[in-house]
Amino acid sequence: MKRQYGQIAVVSLLVSTVLQNASANGDDAAGIRGRGGKTHQFSPMLDVDQSRNDEQWQEIMRHKRKDNGDFIRIGELASIHRSMMQEDDLHLSVEYSDHPHERGKDIDDGFIFRSLKDDRSTVNNEALSATPSAAPSVAPSVTIAKPIRIAFETTELDINASSQADSAIADLIKNTVLPEIKDTWSSLLSVSPVVENIPIPAGACNGFLPNIPSNFIENGIGDSDLVIFVSGASSVNGKVLCEQSSLAGASFCYLDQIDRPIIGFINFCLSNLRINDVEQIINVGVHEVAHILGFNDDLFKYFRDFDTGNPLTPRPFKETVVDCVDGTRRKVELASSKTLKKIEGKDENGDHLHYEIITPSVQQVVRNQFNCPSLEGARLENQPTKSSCTGGHWDERLFFTETMGPILSSKSAALLSPLTVALLEDSGFYTVNYTSPYVENSPFGLGSGCDFVNGSCIDKSKNEVPEAFKGYFCDSVTKIGDDGKIDSSSDSTCDPTFSSIAYCDLFDFSKRIPDDFPTPDAERKSYFSDQNLGVLFTEADYCPTPVLTTVECSNSKSNPSQRFYPGEIYGKDSKCVFTEYSHPKDGIIRKGACFPTKCNHHNHTATVYVDGENIPCTYDGERHDFPLTTSAVFECPPLRSICPNLFCPAMCSGNGICDYESNPPKCICEDETDDTDGCYGVDFHYFSDKKHLPALSIKDPNSSSSLTLNEYIGIGSALISIFLGFI
Repeated sequence: MKRQYGQIAVVSLLVSTVLQNASANGDDAAGIRGRGGKTHQFSPMLDVDQSRNDEQWQEIMRHKRKDNGDFIRIGELASIHRSMMQEDDLHLSVEYSDHPHERGKDIDDGFIFRSLKDDRSTVNNEALSATPSAAPSVAPSVTIAKPIRIAFETTELDINASSQADSAIADLIKNTVLPEIKDTWSSLLSVSPVVENIPIPAGACNGFLPNIPSNFIENGIGDSDLVIFVSGASSVNGKVLCEQSSLAGASFCYLDQIDRPIIGFINFCLSNLRINDVEQIINVGVHEVAHILGFNDDLFKYFRDFDTGNPLTPRPFKETVVDCVDGTRRKVELASSKTLKKIEGKDENGDHLHYEIITPSVQQVVRNQFNCPSLEGARLENQPTKSSCTGGHWDERLFFTETMGPILSSKSAALLSPLTVALLEDSGFYTVNYTSPYVENSPFGLGSGCDFVNGSCIDKSKNEVPEAFKGYFCDSVTKIGDDGKIDSSSDSTCDPTFSSIAYCDLFDFSKRIPDDFPTPDAERKSYFSDQNLGVLFTEADYCPTPVLTTVECSNSKSNPSQRFYPGEIYGKDSKCVFTEYSHPKDGIIRKGACFPTKCNHHNHTATVYVDGENIPCTYDGERHDFPLTTSAVFECPPLRSICPNLFCPAMCSGNGICDYESNPPKCICEDETDDTDGCYGVDFHYFSDKKHLPALSIKDPNSSSSLTLNEYIGIGSALISIFLGFI
């Protein structure tokens, strides 16, 4: 089952999913890399039983009970505080050497060099020495965007770690989790560097941080572009921050003069974290820091145009009465129609309302994700996990595997996708790197067409999953035993990422309601003609989803007694496949099973290793007999689910169209000279597209002289080694 993030947000634990340290990588595995291809080595403190239905069930029950009245979500508390501040109090002035949005000049006629190289701030002297004689002898002044420097200040965390167990978790956070979070975001985002210390106001972050060192308040914090204070408090100001199932929470606190967040905080619930769940803690931290960086419904109104730096929402902000996704009408400061759009609709379950992010890169990436060119934007959650009017995460029904969805499950369902990168690009705060190893195509709904976005996940006339939804949703009823737990005789299947064996979250509530589970009321939605059928996981718009995970295929220590087929192999390269077994008495038994898989980039296929044989999969759902028996078959998993990066890398970076008519699907780039597979830009590229913040301006804003086009072309080859990291 999945974990729920709160606002910007307290994370509520739905089901405890054990995350493995090993991650599959590129060609050798199933095509979804973990945490930039890295593997974290830890000495496990205890053996973990992957078959944890009892614990899962109890945690689902706890989630369904009402929150303690004293419990408050961190982001909501911070948001209330910010709403009482004047705009001037929310902003701090920092010093930039040459920020393009501070120049006060039109840069439309400037050219931008764009490079794919990793070294983003160096000039190759050999290349410069080869400059043609027609080029000027003095290069124009430039602005270089560099990888964002995040400074984590952990004084508060050390103070909060009172017990030996908490100290161990705090050390893990400081020594492993925070460096990984920093690596992730500095690989993805670049900014004009801050050249002086970031000032730290006394009482920063609404008093959440009573122990900020005095020297920071006096002198600020240097060598950073974003300061994040890290704490481990269970309560603050008499309000509980960490209830029984909370993992972490975060919020931004201050913006710079150009509205980019420069100070924030993150609070980890130390006593609720387990030291062997490092991958989970990292995923939670990456998610929370994204809320600080810009993926935040409180920040959407601050988004700016990449080229001009002009606000997308006019200033000063104006409060208007709007319809909110929770059914209320409120007076709020909403982002403008250049950023956000309200969408109203109706289906068999009644009227519904949601908001979409409609900025340019987001629009193109989401069209590519679903192969639906009519989409205007990407949908935000319509069942918000806090008191948000518009939603502050991607919609779970459409973006199940996204890091920035409201719910987190296993490592394979916590992908930092091109869609999230596109939103941060469109904020106007950052240049972005779509080639980062941390960016992964999302397999959920990949290339499934407009029906997947606009249609119903269940065909009520047939009580089954329509073709466009197969592999993502399910229609097999999971049985509940007399003991109130899942009956293991129920058909198992594969989770939507095909990384785990799972049961379908679909139950017949007329037969049995689990212990302590509230009786479904009239508000419960059902897509089935039998209204007694329903789900526990309601966040995916009540669609039945295979989320009750029993075992992760990557877990090489899986108990052999759990294996349905004797030849199953668990390990970092293994994926889940559908199997059918013809039992002489019980008839057809359907189960998920784990086998090593491999993505073949050269011919756009996959192979499954079964009983010592590499069996090729030439199309989705292809059925094969098991080599050592004729009474069982397995189905090839969908290529888009196990090898999503074979389909239009980075979803064409928002700079092109994914052509699903070609085989394999490939990007058609807006720039005809761009022959990179993900439309990242060529090594040397003259670029003046309206969507992108300049990483390097060739025109000197302080000079009366400028270079002609021929002069730019003349020095072009000489500057081919200026690496900007603007991808």
